[in-house]
Amino acid sequence: MKKINWGTWDLWRSTRLILGLGFSVYGILKSDFVLAAAGVFLIVHAYINWCAACASGSCEVPKQTENGKI
Repeated sequence: MKKINWGTWDLWRSTRLILGLGFSVYGILKSDFVLAAAGVFLIVHAYINWCAACASGSCEVPKQTENGKI
């Protein structure tokens, strides 16, 4: 299992976790299971840190390409 390193979390990853927790709690309290599922998705997404900008591990926004080259 992947160990969480709390020191390397950037603002975007932390925001996803906080929003996921908020959506999950609010969805459960209001019996809105779609919102709760979206919250669980964001929590898992933040935990594994899987997004297009983080594919290389640096979580930087990809640069513009010219003729297929960066």
